[in-house]
Amino acid sequence: MALTKKQHEAFAKFFEAPTRTGLRDLLKGNIGETDYLDFKEDWPEWVKLAKHILAMANSGGGAIVVGVKQYEDGTVEAIGLTKLVDKSDISKKVAGYIPSTVAIEILDFSYTESEYEKIKGKSF
Repeated sequence: MALTKKQHEAFAKFFEAPTRTGLRDLLKGNIGETDYLDFKEDWPEWVKLAKHILAMANSGGGAIVVGVKQYEDGTVEAIGLTKLVDKSDISKKVAGYIPSTVAIEILDFSYTESEYEKIKGKSF
């Protein structure tokens, strides 16, 4: 998918320093999946998650955002997660499938309040 300049800037800003504001802007801009950005409606099986992490690591890095549904036309919907998974549990589950040289960072973003109504009350 070719990104507009505004979408590219939103992704670059989020990728360099992932913040709640950056994710909000990414979702608000309706950026679909790219080579460096992957959306998952819910947590995939740990083996599949590890494969996605390895694929991104092999192509220079990227971000996987869980709690976002992408439709066939490329549009996305911020559906949120029913519950957040403990970050240490995620790290432990995928650690056996990826080399220790691959760095992963797991972040939780919750929006109890937001001026962007589509993410209000949701977690990613």
